[in-house]
Amino acid sequence: MKKTIKALTVILSISIFCISLFLTLVNVSASSLTDELMTRIYAKSEEGYYNGCEDYDNYKNQSAQITVLTHGYGSEPYHWSNNGLTEQLAYNPDSVISRIARLNNLSLDVYVASLDEDELELEKYDQELNSQGQVSHITNTNKHIVVIFDSANPEGSNNDVYQEFNKIIDKVSLQYKMLNGQLPRLNLIGHSRGGLTNLEYAI
Repeated sequence: MKKTIKALTVILSISIFCISLFLTLVNVSASSLTDELMTRIYAKSEEGYYNGCEDYDNYKNQSAQITVLTHGYGSEPYHWSNNGLTEQLAYNPDSVISRIARLNNLSLDVYVASLDEDELELEKYDQELNSQGQVSHITNTNKHIVVIFDSANPEGSNNDVYQEFNKIIDKVSLQYKMLNGQLPRLNLIGHSRGGLTNLEYAI
């Protein structure tokens, strides 16, 4: 009970600051349980591990393989690339996406991820944000992956947006596991309400 009250207090406190713009970076592993993932989740201990991640010590010390960008209330994916100058993703050397690549010396695959009646839809972009068209699955785990969450209703309720986000990240994580053999570790970067969405997922 005390743990629940503490978690709710943290969420309430952070929501007050959401009036201002902020970025939240959380390094977590894909942590929600769905029938699709068939994931066993234990307490955060040496004995706990994800099904398919038998080398747990190595897994928990890895760098994140996927960075998720979660927009705020009323925002769209293109806000992550061009400050809203055009209503599409466009290369900007000062954008968060470009800085992720530059600061970490990474090659990126970028996906805009959305749901259509619970079916995952992905549009793939290269590192310079040139569209590669619609794809059904993540195609490569050799590059760092940036997933841009695209809510069907960015002005919807917190719960609706979270449920949508949760399904998308689970489906992306499952696809990664099918290619790589284990669930990915995630960086979650959220703008404004996106920070709350990320925190709810991480908790």
